[in-house]
Amino acid sequence: MWSWYFKMDEKELEIRDMEENDFEKANMLFVEGDKSVFVSFRGVVYLLKTLKFLMPAFVLCCAVFAASRSTIYTLGAFSFYCFMLYLALIRLSNNFLKDETKKDKQGLQEHLENMRCCYKLAVYKGEIIGSVCITEMKSKPLVAELKRFHVKKKAKGLGVGKKLLEIALAFSKKYRFKHVALTTTELNYEARQLYKKYGFKEEAFHSSNIFTIYRLTLTF
Repeated sequence: MWSWYFKMDEKELEIRDMEENDFEKANMLFVEGDKSVFVSFRGVVYLLKTLKFLMPAFVLCCAVFAASRSTIYTLGAFSFYCFMLYLALIRLSNNFLKDETKKDKQGLQEHLENMRCCYKLAVYKGEIIGSVCITEMKSKPLVAELKRFHVKKKAKGLGVGKKLLEIALAFSKKYRFKHVALTTTELNYEARQLYKKYGFKEEAFHSSNIFTIYRLTLTF
């Protein structure tokens, strides 16, 4: 199996349990995955599609054009505005990742010791290229929460994500969870499509200040 620039021998792909000393490398995968989705050209375009961010851009461009009558200056102002949006995404992403990393580190031991929790890593030649965690929701014992589902960019399209997801779902059936639930954003399009192929039902349940949050649920 191979992608554009990464070849993989399936025989050397190992799916194993998460261990405590894997945390830093696994967290780097999470950080990379989050930033590739949010801190990107796609993220800026998404913001510009919303009235909240489009109107200031429109007003800015009109003001610059009215003052200068220059298309070049107007495009320059628009580019500067897009760059500021990009910096805002970086800041938001960094704050989110800082909070999530802290929560993960605090709850890691609990995950590792809980029999009703499955935290798997996909490792290829010593490199962590994928992860998935599925754990019991404390408030809803019959519901499993799917999280930390990430695949390294270079390994996407090679079936690693499917293997991890199938292991997580098989674990859920084994421990007789009735539902598997997760949340994601509108920007995480590829992952949402994969979830739907496995029978997850999707609904937009919350609109944050910037992104629409989706809840996806699978019922066995």
